[in-house]
Amino acid sequence: EELISFELNKTEDSTAESDNDMLNGLLKAWKDGDIEYVEDYLEKSNNETANSKLINKVLITDRNVNMTAKLEEYLKTPEVEFIVVGMGHVVGKGGIIDLLSQTKKYQITRYWFSCD
Repeated sequence: EELISFELNKTEDSTAESDNDMLNGLLKAWKDGDIEYVEDYLEKSNNETANSKLINKVLITDRNVNMTAKLEEYLKTPEVEFIVVGMGHVVGKGGIIDLLSQTKKYQITRYWFSCD
């Protein structure tokens, strides 16, 4: 395995307030079921630089493939499984839902609920 290190730097226009606003907007979109907003946001942020593309590949894309394979193993058993992953792994092209849909083996239904 190769070791990858990343340097994360804030941009000049990034502030705690703007970062908080961005996160609140992303969480609101997720909570409201606005998947398009979440997908657009993640797509833009994951493709800004060569580093962000590599980070996305290592932390999201490659892991999605591995998690999907493991999830398919669980689905072959009679047990009921409870699986939790972060929103970045669920949405968009190459997300777990997309990868499962591509197999054409599963009926996938999205449910929304609020914890408020």
